[in-house]
Amino acid sequence: MQRALHSVFPLSALVLTLAVPAPRNARAAAGAPATPASSLPSAPARPRWWAAVEEGNRLWEAGERPAAVEKWEEAVEQGFREGIAFYHLGMYYRDQEDYERAADYLRQSIPFLQSDGASPEILAEAHASLAATFLKLREYGEAYINYQKALKRRPDFPAAQLGMGTLYLAMGRYAAAE
Repeated sequence: MQRALHSVFPLSALVLTLAVPAPRNARAAAGAPATPASSLPSAPARPRWWAAVEEGNRLWEAGERPAAVEKWEEAVEQGFREGIAFYHLGMYYRDQEDYERAADYLRQSIPFLQSDGASPEILAEAHASLAATFLKLREYGEAYINYQKALKRRPDFPAAQLGMGTLYLAMGRYAAAE
């Protein structure tokens, strides 16, 4: 249950799409007189991080996970700011048992997910994932705060409920774990 968002939004979901302007001869192909090239607006410049995201997507699809993550991190350094990207980078590092780096990306994902308009369910999943990561780091206070935030957004969330029980056991609070 803990990885539902991770499976619903696989890292390949980072593939971006942009509107591509029609070819210059598209008007002529449609039967309209061709527009002189000098009067056409130029295509918008792609952001600096675009090539790194595209290369990361290509590498991920080719099964080269670490190289793909390197490219996506390069894109983040260049200004790429999508909440789901930070979330997936965090989950990748959690899967690699690099909990410090995972916590950093997961922590950053939440405000971006909020500004991206993520649903309460997705935000609950992000908080629960961050809490589980803090639990691995034995940062019980942070784990507690994030499990509570997950349960506030989604009170019936089994992964957060189970996580709270696990947290109480780790803290030696056996009665609360029931």
